[in-house]
Amino acid sequence: MSFHTIGHITQDRIRSGADMREQPGGAAYYGALTLLRLGERVAVTTRMAAADRAALTRELDAAGAKLTVGASPATTTFDNNWIGAAMTRREQAVAAIAAPFTVEDLAAADASVLHLGPLLASDMDVHFIECAAARGSVALDAQGMVRSAREGFVKEEPQDDAAAGLKWVSFLKVDDAEAAALTGEADPGRAARRLADQLGRHPHEAIVTLAERGAFIAGPHGLRHIAALPAKRRVDATGCGDTFFAAYLARRQRGDDVAAAGRFAAACATFTLERRGAFDASERRVLARLDAAGGVTANA
Repeated sequence: MSFHTIGHITQDRIRSGADMREQPGGAAYYGALTLLRLGERVAVTTRMAAADRAALTRELDAAGAKLTVGASPATTTFDNNWIGAAMTRREQAVAAIAAPFTVEDLAAADASVLHLGPLLASDMDVHFIECAAARGSVALDAQGMVRSAREGFVKEEPQDDAAAGLKWVSFLKVDDAEAAALTGEADPGRAARRLADQLGRHPHEAIVTLAERGAFIAGPHGLRHIAALPAKRRVDATGCGDTFFAAYLARRQRGDDVAAAGRFAAACATFTLERRGAFDASERRVLARLDAAGGVTANA
């Protein structure tokens, strides 16, 4: 099996209390590194300014990603301000936006799963998602369907054609706010069910992440709640949802059932929460953490 991740790798400026730092980011960055460090074969297609390539792709190059970096006059740049010690809410501003992806960016896509990580509505259109689905199973992080940049700030604005895009999707990931924006459902479990029903491709699985409250996963199997694992420390919540989604995809492709894949993904997300930057643990360490917490299929 293999994965092809497509999305903008960003320059992030992250603030948490008095701490401020710059680091690479984006669903493509966090997701691809998670997959690579779990032993998967991963190609990555991204766009950024040429001057930023060396710094923003260093870890991916070192981890063995097959990289295609398209031209762009700018690199997408986010300011992320985490609110409170629990880091469950953030304010976002965008200082620059990279060129959008086009169907030509799919020319090299030859993988079992196409992992799409649009960050803003301008990144990918529905036609792009449709064309991706012709090449493999689409796993979509749908934040780009509900976020646009207005006057420098990231706003939640569900796109009119979001439902049309979902019919090409096999696996979907959103957080609880994005799920509510897409469905009008405040209850994340009901929102997950509604989103799963809108997915047009097998296996029709929708994930709603809930930070420290875990995640809901809906599909033909019904609705599952996956509990979060306790963190030894809370360092940076950036990328935890991206880590969860990528790890879940890896385990589902290996044959795990929904509960086991979700539990494994929750453990991976906890490793990301405990450090700055992307997931950086082996499968062995993840399984050891799960054994200490009661096993891979333990749930709440």
